[in-house]
Amino acid sequence: MLFIFVLSGCSPREEQLPDTYVDGSDYQYMYTRDASNFPNFQKGDNGYYLLWNDFIYFFDEEDELIVPLCSKPDCLHDKETAQEKRESCNAYASTFTSTGLAYCNGDLYYVDTDNSSHFPTLYQYMSDGSGRKKLYEWTEEGFMPTQWIVHRDVLYYTLQSYYTDEEEIDQFLAFYALPLTGKDRLKPEQIYFPEEEMETIVLGNPVAYGNYVYFLEAGNQKKGDEQVSSYIKTHVYNIQTGKISEIRVPGQTDDQWIGKVEFWQDKIVFLLYDSEKGDSGEGFYYIADLDGSDAEILFNTDHQIYNIYGDGKYLYQSNAENYEMSEDADPKMYHVYDENLNEIDTFTTDDTFNFDFPIGSEDRAYCIYYKESGEWGIEYWDKSVIGSLNGSEIEFTLIPYEGSIQD
Repeated sequence: MLFIFVLSGCSPREEQLPDTYVDGSDYQYMYTRDASNFPNFQKGDNGYYLLWNDFIYFFDEEDELIVPLCSKPDCLHDKETAQEKRESCNAYASTFTSTGLAYCNGDLYYVDTDNSSHFPTLYQYMSDGSGRKKLYEWTEEGFMPTQWIVHRDVLYYTLQSYYTDEEEIDQFLAFYALPLTGKDRLKPEQIYFPEEEMETIVLGNPVAYGNYVYFLEAGNQKKGDEQVSSYIKTHVYNIQTGKISEIRVPGQTDDQWIGKVEFWQDKIVFLLYDSEKGDSGEGFYYIADLDGSDAEILFNTDHQIYNIYGDGKYLYQSNAENYEMSEDADPKMYHVYDENLNEIDTFTTDDTFNFDFPIGSEDRAYCIYYKESGEWGIEYWDKSVIGSLNGSEIEFTLIPYEGSIQD
């Protein structure tokens, strides 16, 4: 594990939170399909919240009821036709350039990146539907927050801007922390800036667990004006000490890289991708401590492009997004492993799922469905059947949003 240069670091928090998942406070990794996919479904203290078609909705799991997150008695919510009145609804959140939804300690957060008529804006929504407010604006011209998460009352995000440098278009990329509470509330701090010899193209894909935040950096390494080689790195940021390091494993070569990290049993799990072998080559999954130390091989995989997910109890390996890439590929299948890494079940999904669904909690997995008729709602899979599937197709139960059903 290599320590790298950090411009500045957040001071250690006064409240020491454990290096485990804290429900209601931490980034909800299980409701995100992968690190680059913005979550539109979040668990709250009294139910669930979802972002769909310019509005935030509350989902009561017990009553299986979906309603707009607005307590105004005279509001038509998503039925309103006048744009000004639609935007005055407490549940309104423009999804024209949606970057997801986050729940943290009783409030919801949403970043509106549509800068056509206003600055990019962070909004805070009351979880009871009683109101919303602008919390922060990025007012420097041309600067845009792109990928972001909320974890333990801090917004972590990539800030991006394009500019002209000697008649060439270049970009600014840096990783920031914006505290949402405490003495440093709404004071942004730059916690990482790429090294000068790196031509960084991607900086982002943030995820978090316990006292650590992870983000990916990719681009070209330069020597003078010449490109030497491409690179991909995954960094881990310790929110208590402010230190940043690159996650590496013993013997890792320049042709090998670590991308997405997943969480399982209070550790990180990741694939060491070997670019010389390609997507169809054999690879190895590693398990390590949350800071990236003490990495060891967990198991091997026949195809490096397969995905892995954790829900807090089970570990899943899936080829759902890639099984059609070659004629001799294995059929679409999920493999389920218990806490001792014993394979306890396999299952598949119907043809409408040509992607990995958000794996959800250890009890249920939720997705948002949509039909050509305009009907939409939530569909869920009850995980109590794990152990009895034996490769069969899992069944999702539909809960339609009543406001979307045509009379």
